[in-house]
Amino acid sequence: MSRPRSLAELATAAVEFVPPPSRSLRHYLRLAEQQCNAGRAYMADARNAGPEVVWLERERAFIEFARATKLILETIPALVEYQGDGVLTRRQKDNLAANGQELRKDLEELKVALVDRPETEPRSLVYQSVFSLLQEISRTRNFQMYDNLVDQHGVMSAQDPILAIVKSLDSRKALLQIASNLGIYDDPRLRDALREDEQQIAAIILTIMNSGSERAAVLRLEGDFAQSFLDVVQNTLDRGFLMHPQHNSKARRLILKLSGACDKLPSSLFITGVSGRSEHAAFGGGFGDIYQASYNGRTVA
Repeated sequence: MSRPRSLAELATAAVEFVPPPSRSLRHYLRLAEQQCNAGRAYMADARNAGPEVVWLERERAFIEFARATKLILETIPALVEYQGDGVLTRRQKDNLAANGQELRKDLEELKVALVDRPETEPRSLVYQSVFSLLQEISRTRNFQMYDNLVDQHGVMSAQDPILAIVKSLDSRKALLQIASNLGIYDDPRLRDALREDEQQIAAIILTIMNSGSERAAVLRLEGDFAQSFLDVVQNTLDRGFLMHPQHNSKARRLILKLSGACDKLPSSLFITGVSGRSEHAAFGGGFGDIYQASYNGRTVA
């Protein structure tokens, strides 16, 4: 489950960004400008966002403004290049300091808004264990990847358990790609986290199956949402996470009903790469005709 970040957590996220050392004054000025612009863009997005997203955008703005404020009021004035008279005039320095103070005021206003934000429903990310592992590792290895992970949490999570299951396929693919980029794809910790999360998926599916209203909502799914839900339930069965006969039977009945309602089948029931299918059936049987073809270089029927 996720929750809005506290001010302490936001401040930590801000200070974790360390500006590259030994750069020119102009480099730091450009960086501060970029962070200010990013913060303003997030605030603009917050004004047009729905209730689920508005606080996430304000949190992002807080982090960017905090980073820019530190650069303008602390990092830049400490530079030898800044302290001389050859790059910035006195008026430019005064304007920069004034901008820093304005940013500080914006931060204080954001603090008040973030402290007074209304309570929101908790959101569920079914691959939370994998997410937390990648977050922990990327924090020390690749800060940009860590920052992207934080931003992705809202996209991957959901308040509704059915939507959380629907989102889980794309979340799994994205997280495994990040794991590969971090060089931990074969790490035993990743396998353990995946297993823990897939057990959680099975528990969520079981909760949905035991609720009449949730089952009815599942049967109203259409298109890609229906396909994703079918695929997750089938994958959960295939991986042996619904072994109890009653749970297994309920899951299969739900797949059958949803397949009939949306005219789709789980993707794992199809194979790709079949070629050279014979034009005419080689045999016939009570359940259908049998054709000869080639699959992975082998003759199959």
